[in-house]
Amino acid sequence: MEQEKAVRRDSESLSDKKTAKKSEVFYFSVVHLQAGEDAKDISAMHKRGHLNKLLTTVTSYDQGNAITLDNIFKSPLQKKGDELLRENKKYAVVYNNTEGGSYEVFRKVQEQEVKKNIERHGLPENATNDVKLLYQSNEHHAQKLSDNASVSPIIKQYNSLKEQHPDALLLFRVGDFYESYKEDAVKASKYLGIDLTMQKNGTQVIGFPNNALDKYLPMLIKAGERVAIVDHLEMVQRKQENPSKRHEEDIKLDRQQSSQKVSDTISVTSAQQQKFIDDIKAAMGTTRMVVLPDFGTQKGVVAGTGEDKGISLSRVYAWNDNISFAGSVPGDDAQKRRYYHPENIRPEFYDYLVNEVKKATAPQLITENGQKVTSANLYESPKQEGKYFFYARLDGVGLHPKAVKSQDVEAFMKQELSVKDMFEKYYPTKMAKQLSKEDFDSLRLSDGNELTKVRVYKQLDKNKSHFGKYLLYAEMGNKRFHATPLSHDQLDAYFDRTQSKGQIAEKVVGEQLHLKSAYEKYKLPENIPVQEVRVRKVPEGDWLISASLGDKGQTPERKVSSNDLYSLFKSKTATREQLAAKYLTEDIKDLSRSKPLERSQGLKI
Repeated sequence: MEQEKAVRRDSESLSDKKTAKKSEVFYFSVVHLQAGEDAKDISAMHKRGHLNKLLTTVTSYDQGNAITLDNIFKSPLQKKGDELLRENKKYAVVYNNTEGGSYEVFRKVQEQEVKKNIERHGLPENATNDVKLLYQSNEHHAQKLSDNASVSPIIKQYNSLKEQHPDALLLFRVGDFYESYKEDAVKASKYLGIDLTMQKNGTQVIGFPNNALDKYLPMLIKAGERVAIVDHLEMVQRKQENPSKRHEEDIKLDRQQSSQKVSDTISVTSAQQQKFIDDIKAAMGTTRMVVLPDFGTQKGVVAGTGEDKGISLSRVYAWNDNISFAGSVPGDDAQKRRYYHPENIRPEFYDYLVNEVKKATAPQLITENGQKVTSANLYESPKQEGKYFFYARLDGVGLHPKAVKSQDVEAFMKQELSVKDMFEKYYPTKMAKQLSKEDFDSLRLSDGNELTKVRVYKQLDKNKSHFGKYLLYAEMGNKRFHATPLSHDQLDAYFDRTQSKGQIAEKVVGEQLHLKSAYEKYKLPENIPVQEVRVRKVPEGDWLISASLGDKGQTPERKVSSNDLYSLFKSKTATREQLAAKYLTEDIKDLSRSKPLERSQGLKI
């Protein structure tokens, strides 16, 4: 969520007075395509990464119909899970992986076109909120001045800033609380679960204590809001008071903090604040801002950044106790900046931030195929506490999130594992060299034989087993092998073309083919001595396998499949020990933990 490409651009148009005026771009939803048979070609282009071709193709669905105000938005990202695949001057296409996957095509329209539509047809009840906000912004300026004359100074300040930053959710620092007003309060109430209150003048407001910022700020960012923290005007005026008076108050505050065992802080002048910003810029090697600390709470906040600078930000900042992760939102670089007002910062924390920004902007990770890892992120599942996923983008295209083992989460937080280590472990096929088409299509097996057919497909029949999963079907001459589900690793190897079809089939149906390589993965537990493996036929005709652990006794007998019996006795590609590992591993472990059998002494007469 932190490296989305810009989705709004300003264009120039002349007003009635022939003065230059910026015109915002809006997005009109043209068509919604469900991934599957209806969008088979589009899905194929998406998987191959042919996004420019995909965008050109989907624009053909636009029939040139007149815009309707119930499908006009300021951003094409409207639903949870939306991902902007590609856009140009006229169109944008968005992919959503939920509910089987879907593609939505948007035509770009200028603000003036939307305004003319409102003037011509009026504002319908089902108009989007973005259209309604545009309509409200066109009210006569004198009326707004009249309204502002009757409101409090803080609401005037809110109105003024809202005009400058209409897309930002404004949080005002008022004393020991953060407050939000009007439409921002309504949105914040929805995301944070805080009840709205009504002021005497009818203004809606919500508030929460300063110490709750770390809890609520990430919630707003995750909801897709661009948050700006603003000092109340009275606080700004206080900074302009007599320095000696303010110094006395700062001493009192420092004493209070000392009594509360708060870490020592230093007052940061504007020159020191600027030095910090300059150091960050120097570390970045660019004029764009990446990190702005919230000095007042001694917390660091990650600001927005372009895709080319985002690879390590989450790793560096999200897991430090002194850091709140903010992320970025769609928009140009200026829009991505956060508005934090520095007050105090610990010197060691200052040095830490500068050093970590240098690490975050280290050379990018490049795969064997020349693709660039444009972002990488470890995040906790919003639905399951303690469950973490690793997510990355390759050349700007999002990859499927991978569940992370608990030991790797801990190592990553301690920086014992780097982003490169995590990427190589959880996306190994993305790092590997891609095979040529000829090598990928090879059906040769390790024993020298060759399959005659290999097919990988997704089971779409709800009435059949393995619905929704990818299956591999293979043939060798007249022999056909059961369609078998592929693991995630096998799917990655197939779609990334890092292994041939024959190699993948060998791993999936190798035992059905009686291949020696298929049984090499079965090994008995180490440090558990197995004295003997027995395979016997019972009168009923079944073959059973068991293992003896000496004085610990013998495991239960398990039935051996006819396929494995053929590999053991006929093709001799499997050993007794390998079959014991396949059928008896858990029994062997359980038996090894038991007490030795007691042997009774015979009585001599």
